[in-house]
Formats: sequence, structure tokens, C-alpha cells
Amino acid sequence: MKFLCAVIGALLAGCWAMTTPTMTTTMMTTTMTTMPMEESMMTEMEKCPAKPFTANCTTTEYSDWMGTCMWYYKGNFVNRFKTMMTEAKSIGCMTPTMPMMKYMTKRMTEMMDSPFVKNIPEMPCGFCGRKMKCCNKGTNFWMQSYTSESCDKTGTPCMIEPMTTTDFTYMHEKYPTATFASHDTCSYDTMIMVAMNKMKMSKFWPMFKPLMCQMFGQARPIVNCTMFEGKCMCCCGGYMWSKETKMCVPMENFTTMFAEWMC
Repeated sequence: MKFLCAVIGALLAGCWAMTTPTMTTTMMTTTMTTMPMEESMMTEMEKCPAKPFTANCTTTEYSDWMGTCMWYYKGNFVNRFKTMMTEAKSIGCMTPTMPMMKYMTKRMTEMMDSPFVKNIPEMPCGFCGRKMKCCNKGTNFWMQSYTSESCDKTGTPCMIEPMTTTDFTYMHEKYPTATFASHDTCSYDTMIMVAMNKMKMSKFWPMFKPLMCQMFGQARPIVNCTMFEGKCMCCCGGYMWSKETKMCVPMENFTTMFAEWMC
């Protein structure tokens, strides 16, 4: 899933200092122009608490739901993420600093040409799109919590075209050390897993994981696809397509199958 991969990949990191807009703009511009991205990331990491995104919030302390649904249609995920951050700020949530936004959007942009993003339907489906709300109890991005749920409640699966030889060539070139079963043309989740495994090796993963869990319910997006009549019937998270009902239904043994990515 292109997706999610760098979905997510970047999705997470950055402390927001409580400064005036002018001060913040000056600070972010200076940081970006004088510091390599890796170095600026390390600087941000030093500012953050040992356990980020762990504000203890009651149901009533969360904001309203943000209107933007995180969806991956035709590479619009980056723009939607930026819009979501703008919404978050407008309702009182803290947002990443500019260096962090630059890092995150760079990681997401890298996967925008992936097979999953290329083939996913225009509208949310399969419990894959997510909406969020926040609880802000601190003075920076890390000292708050998010919660999320599916934008789509119908259970209708995402009907996606099977991957082609070109798609597998793309994945082999992007992840040369990974193994992809070319006979399984609906194995979109394999790409997500490979990309997320790469992300897990990053020194920034301890910052990423808590937010990923709050955004997706697991530490990475999970896409379960089944071939049916020439199409990949895909559902996300703890759901899979049922041939009997033709809908996305809860998976058995979900937490066992994906134990590595449980929160």
C-alpha cells in the first residue's frame, strides 16, 4: 500500500513550540535552510518526551472529528494530510514543526506512485479511510493524544485491479531485498509491510509508532485482499472480504496474525 507505507512513513514526528506565528515561521525557515533533514530530525527528537502521544484523556476532552478523511486516492494523500494538519490547528490541536512536516511529506511522496495508490477507488471503502480527533493537554505536538475511526461504515470492500508485471517490477526495484509472490496479484499488503519494516529500522520509529497506532489502530496500515472474479476485494485493519456476504467482516485471529504490529 503505498500507502501506507511511508503513510506513513512519516506520519509522525515533530514538536510544536508555543510561539507566535511570526516567531514560528522564522524558526522553521532557519531550521530548514541551515540544517540537513536528518540533523533537524534529531534535534526535534531531543525535544520530545520519552512517551509521546500518551495524554490521558476522557471521551469528552477530545476535539470534534476533523472533516478530512485520510484517503489515498491517486496520490492525494499528501495534500489531505496537510489539510488535516491545518484542521487540527484550527480546533486547538498542536501540529508538527515545518522540518517535521517536510520530512513526513517527503516520505509519503516517495510512495505515491505505488500500485496501491494507483489502483485504489476514488471514495473511501473497506474501512480503509480514517478520520481523527485530538486531545491537547500539553504545549507541543507530542504532549497530546489522537483517536481515529473509519470514515466509511458500510463494509463495502475496495474493488481494486490486480497488480501487473509492471507493478511487481516497480516493487522489486524499490525494495530489491524483499520477496514478492508474483503469482499473488492481490498481495498489496506485502508492499506495505516491506515499507513499514524499513521504517521500523529508523532511529525515529519510537516517535512514529504511538501516533501510527492512534491513526490506524495498529502500528501500520493493514490491507487484506482476496481475488474474486478478476478483482482484488480489499478490506483494511481487522477486516477481510467474505465471499458469502460480499462485504468486509471481522477477521478471526487478527491480533495473532499481525501480532508484530499490534499496539
